[in-house]
Amino acid sequence: MLVRADVRGTVINDTTGRPAAGVEVHLVVLDEGMQVAEKTRTDAQGRFAFSAATTKPMMVRATYQGVNYHEMVSPGSSSLTLRVYEARAAGRYEVERLTYLVQPMEGRLLIGREYSVRNATTPPVTLFRPEGIFTFALPEGVRPERVSVVGASGMPLAIAAREVGDGTWRIEHPLRPGTTQFFVVSQLPYSEERAHIREVLPWNVGRVRLLVPEPMSVEAAGFRPLGSEQGLSVYVLDDARAGMEISWSVSGRAPNILAEGPSEEARGAVRAVAGPIAKRQWIILAALALAFAVSSVMAVRRNHALRRTVSEGAEASRPSSGTPTRDLTALKDELFALEVRRQRGEISEADYEAKRRALQHSLEAALRSDAEAPS
Repeated sequence: MLVRADVRGTVINDTTGRPAAGVEVHLVVLDEGMQVAEKTRTDAQGRFAFSAATTKPMMVRATYQGVNYHEMVSPGSSSLTLRVYEARAAGRYEVERLTYLVQPMEGRLLIGREYSVRNATTPPVTLFRPEGIFTFALPEGVRPERVSVVGASGMPLAIAAREVGDGTWRIEHPLRPGTTQFFVVSQLPYSEERAHIREVLPWNVGRVRLLVPEPMSVEAAGFRPLGSEQGLSVYVLDDARAGMEISWSVSGRAPNILAEGPSEEARGAVRAVAGPIAKRQWIILAALALAFAVSSVMAVRRNHALRRTVSEGAEASRPSSGTPTRDLTALKDELFALEVRRQRGEISEADYEAKRRALQHSLEAALRSDAEAPS
């Protein structure tokens, strides 16, 4: 049954403290993505109004100086204040925390990184350039498998990052006032069950945390152990400075908590991490799960291409330029959102398995079609 919702509000420029006139505002329905239901512009007093019929969650989005700002529409509430800020191309930000979480599987080591970044400019402004503001470092030759940010709805959103040289990458996303959390997943070869990670920090960071499954061995110069929580050994390094090299090694095996059909005990451990260790640790785990699913399918594609090369007695052809990038991106985002719902306990195991298999089969078919396409 559709419900008529009247949503009214005011857009305030929190840099100047005055109402923001002439700002474009969208009413967005959260239904299999973000669907714009209505749009308008604020009046001279910064006011706007919508009237929509829906049973789905909604949010209001304002676009100001090229940056989007969101506010969820609370059930039973029809009035809200949406705050926007002046955009600046330069300014200082602080990295409050960097967290590493590792998971070995099938000859690879997946590494999730959480960056907690604070913009505390005074007066408050949004730091924004189209090419990105926040930079992060990866070991030489390593590329990010997935980059995400926590959106206003609480769900992780896939975003872009570009390489700027010397192992440094820049995330194409604004830094609004307050704290922004970015998540980056990468992988390293792990066939010999040992990996060494070396990164040079491009900024100061208040605390670096290393979370490693307990069965694994860790060598981390400068880190101090804090014991273990939820099956993970915890190591920390405080007050790391820009230009400092972060170096640590891991070795050994660990239970694959992200693979198909984990035990009830393992599933419980995954969910429990969200509490004691980090408020949003489940997002890193979901990102690792997605990277595992996607990279496994990519391995199927590579093996298929190799078999075709041998049978034809020729060099493997390059993937077709007609790859359905939009469809693949949508499928990967659906897998990611599904993993997040599972970690939050919002979906039964039976429904999760059915949806995951269907999405992974679709992803396999899309990648297989790409591998079979003529060059």
